[in-house]
Amino acid sequence: MDDDDDEDESVEGIPYKYEGGVQPMQLVEEKKRERINHVTDKLRSLSLSTDKLIRLVERIHERQMDLSPENKMSSSSMNGDDSANEATSTFMIGAATNAAVTRLRTKQKLSDLLDDIVNATSVLDEERTTSTVAANGNSSKNISSNDAIRMAKFQMPPIRARVKELRKAADAEFNRRLAYEFSTASKNGNNGRQFRGEDETLDELVTRTMTENGDFYYPESNKNNTMSEYLRNVVEVPMWVPLQLLPFVVTAKPEDELSTKEWKELKSEVFQGSRFFVTSWDSMRFAAVYRGNFMRVAPASTALPNSIEKNIIGSDGKEETPLSPIGTKKTNSIGNTAKEIPTSQIIFSDLQNRLEQSSLKDKIQLFLVEEYDDPNGDTTPNPVVIALPKAIEPERASERGNGVKVLSGVSVVLTLFTTFAYSVSSYALNPTIFNSIMNENDIMALSTCIPLALGVIALHATHELAHIIVARLRKIRIGLPVPLPSLQIGTFGSITPLRSFPESRSALLDVALAGPAVTIILSLALMMAGIILTKNASAEALSYMPVVPAVLMRSSFAVGSMVSLMAPKIMMLPLSQPVPVHPAFMVGLTGLVSSALNLLPIGRLDGGRACMASLGRRTAMFVSFILLIVLLFEGLFGFSTVSIFWGILVVLFQRNGDIAMRDEVTKIDGVRMGTYLTFMALTALILAPFPGGLGPL
Repeated sequence: MDDDDDEDESVEGIPYKYEGGVQPMQLVEEKKRERINHVTDKLRSLSLSTDKLIRLVERIHERQMDLSPENKMSSSSMNGDDSANEATSTFMIGAATNAAVTRLRTKQKLSDLLDDIVNATSVLDEERTTSTVAANGNSSKNISSNDAIRMAKFQMPPIRARVKELRKAADAEFNRRLAYEFSTASKNGNNGRQFRGEDETLDELVTRTMTENGDFYYPESNKNNTMSEYLRNVVEVPMWVPLQLLPFVVTAKPEDELSTKEWKELKSEVFQGSRFFVTSWDSMRFAAVYRGNFMRVAPASTALPNSIEKNIIGSDGKEETPLSPIGTKKTNSIGNTAKEIPTSQIIFSDLQNRLEQSSLKDKIQLFLVEEYDDPNGDTTPNPVVIALPKAIEPERASERGNGVKVLSGVSVVLTLFTTFAYSVSSYALNPTIFNSIMNENDIMALSTCIPLALGVIALHATHELAHIIVARLRKIRIGLPVPLPSLQIGTFGSITPLRSFPESRSALLDVALAGPAVTIILSLALMMAGIILTKNASAEALSYMPVVPAVLMRSSFAVGSMVSLMAPKIMMLPLSQPVPVHPAFMVGLTGLVSSALNLLPIGRLDGGRACMASLGRRTAMFVSFILLIVLLFEGLFGFSTVSIFWGILVVLFQRNGDIAMRDEVTKIDGVRMGTYLTFMALTALILAPFPGGLGPL
């Protein structure tokens, strides 16, 4: 290294050059590359083994943590004196606090050095693998150099994963300390710091606040305070907990807590020897994360290898590489693709079976999710397994408050009222019914409206029954449906909560599409039957049928197309012309529109669940956000009266994403994807207006 005015330092025998000050981005990147090249050359000359490299990064991390300000708190700062905090703010000539500033700068240098070592080891791994493949020859093994590089990375202990694990452990330790300080302070007020000794060091604090099993200790009195528990969980929860599982972790009860020892037992009993190779893991009281890679699924007759080498070199002598979370394609003897195997589903099922055979089957449940937290900025999701206590599950009906139950009862009553009001409004333009009620005061004439109202209720009951039947077949518990009232179409449908975690995306899709699929099929059949019965009805029968304006036929492209084919003369009438139609047509129209609204990919609607199952949670959240804006736009500018009220109900009750599935990595098959896209296209045809109309409903 050239001698100049810059500051040079040596860490663990590796010279390291720190570039301070603000520099242009291009210059910073060039300096960073120079540092990485320098560290790479140094490591290449030292020829350190993988174990020594791991010990090196661990030692550097230890030195970095020793220099952390939170680890160097003086007794005065820990007991309320702010002088130590002021000492770390600036560097002053002749000041005694300069040592604190120097520690912060050195800590940053060590952090940069760790990043440089990680990048340098990646470069050396690729060089070593490429040279090995070139020496042995690729053609004889029918393996590409890129595949060989991936295998070599997998064979070596992951330096990058180790550094990431060390940093996550440091964050967890800091959160534990912060939570303890908050807990004692909330119990004792301003005297909360009396639990900490005057000269207590960080190591002594951690030792005193940890039980023999590695669990965090809190004063018992706080366990009786629900809000304190929730707040404590919020403070403790790490960033790796997925959003879909975060509410369950935050609201977990103290009796559901699992020890660090039990999380370690899960790793040794379930993951060790499985096809999910764990590279790093982390845990808290109510959750644990296990990161790793999928191994290629061996034939059923082949025993599972016990070492990494045997996993990579299969029983047939051919190399096998780690798999992506999407799966792999099985090839036949001539190299043609025969079938795509959902590897993630097979491996996760194996993990669940191993868990059922372990001593932890009544304590822990597993979730396979995608993690978008790559230190290199890679947007490709990584498969991780999240473990939660078995006692954590979606909300039970018995756990719901009285306010929710009262609101549900009110919603049922309002839905009955609006459904009957909708049937009455369908007869409002009928002169016979209108004259009987208004001029002759014959209230019994309202009985003519009852069959239409009962038809609407029966159709929506069939919708919910389809959900229940398919949910039982897919072993998903669902709660009682809560109907939503609508003055425009009688009812918007029902809120059907999930009471258990779906096993897979396919299971959730089946349950989500079951209700709308049955309702749409029945609605189309009722509408076609209604048109036929209307065309063949006598003049006397027409006088007792619902009467609607002709513009209603043009409010939906699907409805307008059907009427154009079966009764083209109706489509030729003026938009304001009253048209008598059979009640079956009105029942079918209500079911068709409500099903289309529920199929919109928003939140916890049937369409939101189907979108999440088909396209993934992140895509579903983005689509849901866009659709909510569209509904808001339509409501504000009056494009659709239905959108105004529907949008309000969705925002209030259904805007959030649904609960987690146990396997969120395995994608649905092509048949289900085609079915979902077909229903999405049909939804667009139902909600889009027919040409010549005034707009959608």
